[in-house]
Parts: sequence; structure tokens; C-alpha cells
Amino acid sequence: MSSAEVDDEGDLYELSLIELIIWCILYAIIALMAVAGNFLVIYVTLTKLRTRSITTYFIINLGFADLLTGIFAIPFKFQAALFQEWFLPSSLCQIVPYTETVSLSVSVFTLTASAIHEFRTIFFPKHKRMSSHSARFLVIVIWLIAGIVSLPHGLFHRVYVMEDDTTNLTISQCRPVYAEDDWWKMYNVYLTIIHYFVPMIILDSAYTMIAIKIWSTTVGGSSIDNRQQNVSSEMSNRKLMKMLMIVVACFSLCWFPLETYLLLNEIKPEINGWKYINVLFFCSHWLAMSNSCLNPIIYGLYNNKYKKEYKRVFGRLICRKYDDHHSIEEHQKTIEAEFAANVVQRSWLNPYASEGVVPYYTETFQVIFLSNPNDAHIFRQKFKKSFSIVVPLEDAGEKKNGDNCQLLNNNSSSKCHLNGKKENGDDGRMPLADDDEEDEHGDQRVLSMMAVSL
Repeated sequence: MSSAEVDDEGDLYELSLIELIIWCILYAIIALMAVAGNFLVIYVTLTKLRTRSITTYFIINLGFADLLTGIFAIPFKFQAALFQEWFLPSSLCQIVPYTETVSLSVSVFTLTASAIHEFRTIFFPKHKRMSSHSARFLVIVIWLIAGIVSLPHGLFHRVYVMEDDTTNLTISQCRPVYAEDDWWKMYNVYLTIIHYFVPMIILDSAYTMIAIKIWSTTVGGSSIDNRQQNVSSEMSNRKLMKMLMIVVACFSLCWFPLETYLLLNEIKPEINGWKYINVLFFCSHWLAMSNSCLNPIIYGLYNNKYKKEYKRVFGRLICRKYDDHHSIEEHQKTIEAEFAANVVQRSWLNPYASEGVVPYYTETFQVIFLSNPNDAHIFRQKFKKSFSIVVPLEDAGEKKNGDNCQLLNNNSSSKCHLNGKKENGDDGRMPLADDDEEDEHGDQRVLSMMAVSL
């Protein structure tokens, strides 16, 4: 293309070779970051994080939607807009617009569902919480609705061949082919409204009310232990809400210019006669597409578990000769340091106490919560004392007794509750810790606990 502007009135500004290279680099960066980042989020969430809370289902769903954006929407849509010609197979002319619309729909619907879930959990804590089965069903419904809403983009896009009057050459473009202009205009206006403006009203309202509720809550309790647990829970809630609100804010800011342009393009199409409208479109489109690579970065900044797994993955990629023995030693030192720092004293009810005897006794524990139960072998080798391990049951969140766990104590086995009440009659308090990365407003926490009697 020419390196200068076209002087004829009404002609678009032509990008220079340097500008073309810069745009190609910018789009390549966000495409690679979107694919690599969201693949990493999905991998870490499915394989490394053992919790299956409701929010993790939404995170995985959002990751898949952004992954589709990085694979289909960013590279193919960019080349079509840049060269104003379709060089790809005709089948992709239907697949690319459809996939782009589906991925955007899934992202918007997932963020909205997550906001409604958090709002319901905060303001109606006594209502029945969403189960893992319901969350999986909701994810399927989101994809079905997104697929139906996006169907016109897959059905009506065709490769349209036309002749350029100035060069007498034929140009192929991927364009929607439909019977009535008014119908397509109404559909695009409707799509813009349900993709951006209505969800933004719901998201902004929900998270504003949640923020006011959480930050104005006064932590209280009947005992020191209860107050400490409430403080940890409130800090966990605030940290989670902060992360989710940043995700929503980034989505809102990134998509606002493009959605505004798409709406104006249908209502006032004469804006396309502006000389620099193509540059404005590239800027707004690049900003919208860049949102697909921001969420993995946000998770790494505001969630310690994602940050830890990111470092582990990147460490293995950078260091080809990864020293597993050194890693195990460092991991063992970390666990032992946490173990030594967690000394907990609890009073246990003695159901067999006779009259005149204080019906409880005090026992001191050193406690460590393990995200990986396999780390228990470190303590078996290091300490020769009697110990107990609390291991969560499979899919405990879906069982009727959602907080069940199993207590394995050397030669005996009995059931217990995470709230400290044992089914065998002991009304004791099991030593607990608040895992702010996994506990999300009462969703089932998947934790492993080792308690060594002193």
C-alpha cells in the first residue's frame, strides 16, 4: 500500500509499510498471549487446583471463550480488515464470524452469571447455594444460548466476489449476504445491546452493591476463634471481589470503543466516510481483542495459587534441565516452615467425663494445610509422632452433607465435619485455616490437613 495519505475526499487513510508491520506485531502479540495464557489458566485450574467451586467453573468457561478468540477471531478478522480482502478458504468465512460472536457471547454471559451468583451468595446467604452439578449445567446452557444467538453470523456470511473498477481485478470479501438491510441492522443493534450495554448495567449494579456490602460489614463473633475466622472470611471475600471487579472493569473498558462503533455503524453508517475510520476501527478492535489475554494476567496478580503455578510452569520451560531434587527440597522446607509456624490449641469435649470432672481437655496441635495430599509423606519421614490427616471426600460439595471429610488416624478411621463436629459424639473443634484462594463464600473447600500432636 501507499506510504502517504490519499488526498481525494472520502478515501480512507492508507497505512504505510511500517504501520502495517506495527499492527501485525501488535495483533500477533495479543493472539499468542491469549492462546498461551488461557491454555495455561485452563491447565492449572483443571490439573493443579483441586477445588471445584462455582467460581472456578466460570473461570474455566471464560478461559475457553478467550482461547477461541485468540485462535479464530484475532488473526483471521485482522487480516480481513487490514487487506479488505478474503484470502482464506470460503468455509472459514462462516466459521470465523460465528466463532467470534459465540466466544464474545460466552464471555459476556459467564461474567453476568458470575456476578449474579456472587450477589446471591452475599445478600442471600441462607438460600440454597448452587451445586457443582448446577454450575456445569449452567455452563452448558450458556454455550447453547451463545450458539443460538450467533447463528445469523454463521448462516449469512459468504465470500462475495466483486470487480474493482479502477484495476479491473476481482476482489473476494467475506460479507453477510441477507435479503433485507433492515433485518440485519435490527439484529446487529440487538446483538450489541445484549453483548454489552445490558450486561454492563447488571455487572456494574451487582458489583457496586456487593462492594458496599462487603466493605461496610463489621466483623463480629461470640469468641476470639469466631472473630478470627470471620476476619479471614471477610478478607477472602474482599480479595475475590477485587479480582472479579477488575476482570469486569477490563472487559468494560476494552469493549466499549468497538461496541460503540458497531452501534453507530448501524444507526449512522455515514461515519464510515471519515478518512481515518479504518485506523479508529483497528484501535478499537485491537483493544477489544486484547481483553482475551488480560484475564490470565489478572489471575496471576490477585490469586496466589495461580501465581505459584505460573512460576512453576515458566520455571520448567525456561530451565530445560529442571532440578527435581532441588525443587523437592525447597518444597519440603516451605512445608516444614509453615508447619512450625502453625501451632494451634483447641479444647475438646470429653463425652466420658464423670461428675465433678471438667468435661473437656486441652490439646496442642501443629497444623499444616496441604493443597496436595501426597505431601504427607514428608511428615511421615520427618516426624515419628502420632498424627492425623484430614482428606476431603470425592465430590463432597455435591453430597447432602457438603462439609464431610474423612479423618484417618494411624489405625483408626472415623468421619468428621470441617466445622469441627464429629459424628462419633465428640463436639470438638478441628483446627481449621482460611484458604483465601479456595474459599468462595461458603463454596466447598478442597483441603488436606495434617495435625501432629505435640
